[in-house]
Amino acid sequence: VFYTHIQKIIKGKDDGTSFKYIMANNVELLKISNELVKRYEASNTSENYLEKSRLSVVNVAGRQRMLTQKMTKEKLLYLRGDKEIRESLLKTVKLFDDSLNALIYGDVKQHLPKATNEKITKQLAVVDGIWKRLKPLYMKEKNSSKEMALIIAKNTVLLKEMNSMVKMSEVEVEY
Repeated sequence: VFYTHIQKIIKGKDDGTSFKYIMANNVELLKISNELVKRYEASNTSENYLEKSRLSVVNVAGRQRMLTQKMTKEKLLYLRGDKEIRESLLKTVKLFDDSLNALIYGDVKQHLPKATNEKITKQLAVVDGIWKRLKPLYMKEKNSSKEMALIIAKNTVLLKEMNSMVKMSEVEVEY
């Protein structure tokens, strides 16, 4: 059902019903996806720090992909008049920002080592560059139509580059 609504929007055949459906149901889909990842992570009983670190990196990097979509949804809702969503948007932006910094610089609490692999550090630099341009636009109270077009266009690029980072972290021997 979700996919059908997405396709209507993509094809420009939405009368507003599909948009409402997605806005009403995508948070639940994200929660279920996140719960699956948490259960998978919890199922790893290894005491090996490297295994735990790799799993944490993939988990956090994967969550970043979800957060790119969540931020944009919340921004669109806020600009459509849902003022109560602003607090959630700010929390999402902070989580994305904190998580990106943890992926770059490491975070002992999250079992995230500092990135030292050249391919991964370059990819994280690409993501960070896009993020530095987008973050102020997400934080801004009111955006021009040009700024919103930039958010929507660059959000897709951010998602793609974060996805590349996830794939790298899955296959590279060293992080």
